[in-house]
Amino acid sequence: PGATIYMGCWDEAQFTIADPNAPDERDRRRAGRIDLDWKLGDHSIRAGYDGEKFNSTNVGATMSGGKYYRYYRTPAGGGRVNGVDMPGSTEYVRVRDYKTQSGSYEVENTAFYLEDNWQITDRFLAYVGVRSESFDNKNGTGVSFAKSDNLYAPRLGFSWDVEGDASTKIFGSGGRYYIP
Repeated sequence: PGATIYMGCWDEAQFTIADPNAPDERDRRRAGRIDLDWKLGDHSIRAGYDGEKFNSTNVGATMSGGKYYRYYRTPAGGGRVNGVDMPGSTEYVRVRDYKTQSGSYEVENTAFYLEDNWQITDRFLAYVGVRSESFDNKNGTGVSFAKSDNLYAPRLGFSWDVEGDASTKIFGSGGRYYIP
């Protein structure tokens, strides 16, 4: 075999480069929240909205010259190439087309909630609430691959101030969660 002859526009020192057609790589989160509170006697009623949109862009990689070609000739006595017997002095080419996908991915989360905190006694608080959560996860082409609307998530809980001086409390809660 003779010396390798480099032809084309690829950079020997940099085999792969960032996808030149990709958007800027970044992560961006936008969120908003509205809370409303009403005090009605022993009850504290809360309602609100949460919204979040998250975009993440990943820049893929490609060969520095597009495709990579290597030209070969089997030895005079023949040889095997990728498990195939080749006769002697047969010319062949190997093509390498390396590329990882670039993409921009998006997640949208929204939720509405209603909650009642009821101070039953000076030392015992109970609360009950419900959230309606929705989410939409989209792939790099903007197509939803995981989406749910109006998932109802109940909440229950209590807090008991054992001594009445906030030094010892026993509390518990339970509920359903769809969106962290």
